[in-house]
Amino acid sequence: MSKRAAVDVYAQRDAWQQAGAVVIPLRADSKTPAAGRSWLTTPSAAQWQTLPAGKACNLGIVCGAGHAVIDADNAEAVRNVDAQLAGLGILDQMPIERTPNGGRHYHAKLVEVPHGFNYALLARQLGAGELRAANCYVVAAPSTVAGRPYVFEQGGPHTLPALRVMAWRDFDWLLPAGAAAVDRVQVPPVRLLERSAGGAVEALLDKLGHAQARTRRSDRLERGQAVGKYASTSQAEAAVIAILILRGWPFDAIADLFQQAPPAHYRLRRAADASADAVLRAAYLRATYANVLAELAGNATRQQLALAWRTVEQAGAAGEGAEAERRVLLAMLAHAWQVDALTFCASRRDLALHAQLSGQVVDAARQRLHAARLIKVRRPRAEAAIWQGLRYTLDADFVAGLAAGLISAHSCHRSQLIEGVLSAAVPPGNDRRTLAAAAVVWARQHCGPASKNIYMGLGSAAQPVRTLAAAAGLSVGRAERALLRLASHGLAVQVAEGAPPVRSGAGRPACKLVAYWLRGPVDVAELASRLADVGAVDRVEAERDAWRQQSFRFGRGATSRHSRQRRKRAQR
Repeated sequence: MSKRAAVDVYAQRDAWQQAGAVVIPLRADSKTPAAGRSWLTTPSAAQWQTLPAGKACNLGIVCGAGHAVIDADNAEAVRNVDAQLAGLGILDQMPIERTPNGGRHYHAKLVEVPHGFNYALLARQLGAGELRAANCYVVAAPSTVAGRPYVFEQGGPHTLPALRVMAWRDFDWLLPAGAAAVDRVQVPPVRLLERSAGGAVEALLDKLGHAQARTRRSDRLERGQAVGKYASTSQAEAAVIAILILRGWPFDAIADLFQQAPPAHYRLRRAADASADAVLRAAYLRATYANVLAELAGNATRQQLALAWRTVEQAGAAGEGAEAERRVLLAMLAHAWQVDALTFCASRRDLALHAQLSGQVVDAARQRLHAARLIKVRRPRAEAAIWQGLRYTLDADFVAGLAAGLISAHSCHRSQLIEGVLSAAVPPGNDRRTLAAAAVVWARQHCGPASKNIYMGLGSAAQPVRTLAAAAGLSVGRAERALLRLASHGLAVQVAEGAPPVRSGAGRPACKLVAYWLRGPVDVAELASRLADVGAVDRVEAERDAWRQQSFRFGRGATSRHSRQRRKRAQR
């Protein structure tokens, strides 16, 4: 690069900075940042200070803070993007650069970008390219790559401040269907049953751990280095995260696993300052997690199941039977979301573990849902064991109605669904962790659903048992037993006993005093953390593995032969 070209680069840098853009130096005739991997954590001013004055370099425009760039890579994408932007009436105002390969960079001002969104490929019908909105950069004119320059075809840095600000919803057409909505998701939209990582994840992490750098003196991996059946190490790491998400692992647990057994890209994420390595790796893992979760939740079927899950989760239930049906239906919707289909296989133990109910209660609720034609059950030929999964199919019309929010505030039955009563909204601040904790506390083996109805009526003001029982729809004796269970866990406190009520007619006081109760000092989430059995998942996985080994030892034929012998003995 000549001295005159270098001066032009610095002049253009000042023009971009005056327009409010963030500019970083790139290596001469290259797309690589001059600061290396630490460009994202090092301020742009510090990157320019470390660069020798007047040294030849390229310019990189950092996307973020409302500055987005549409990168169209071929003629088809340029033609389609031009047509869409012209329809929005902003094509003639945008700074547009021609790239060396014949593509275009369209600079835009964009607000309401979903949290966690960095960049994404354009929709397939538009052509090859990307939408870049945060934590990424593009090469800008007058930079050159392989001797070919970037040239402004329209406008320049001076036209950027006057550009019309566009909303995120106006650029939805750039991305695949559903990608703009699901990027707001920070956690899976349904509560999945947490399971162990499995042998496939352990084997893949072992292969990623042995992935070597390109040279001994370099910390960069070879581009396109295959790992197993995956074309690159980044794809293999994304696959590990996807498997763990579908197995119910939260982000913190995935981060701990990556720290204990660091895979290739995560291990080689290094900054110029060693103290910034942890920050850089955490940012990389968070961005990868968000992209994988967006890809998983972006399917139309999963979006419908997530809306149905939320509707059932917000609904109430009158009676223990309806509450059991609601929990079992939530477990079925979670299994369907996991496999991305309305038809799935699940064992009785899995449904019971997710719903926090006993196996007998799950069987009864499943039969009632089947009788109401909300689900179809395909039973195996042999007798069902606790780990022998049944094949379920959720009714498509029923799920569509749930996704539209049509459900009664008392039950999940089809007859009440058709009435079209809208469910109540979740109160602000009620996150999924609190709802998951409540499922543990109000399980039958702990406090029970009757205690839940009583607890909802408790407050800071003391109330008599009879008032609480009437509000919960329970008898006085059952309400007293529920209050004693709540008191044993610290959720309720008996403050005083009032004067005995006067019997009508006789005028003599009753023998039993009136007890007054109020809400206790222990929180539901705190109690759930104490009741949670951390070894339950490991124990369940061990039982499942033992059942599989026994099934493989005897085989399906042996089971069928024993079943035929039992039927013959029964006929005799």
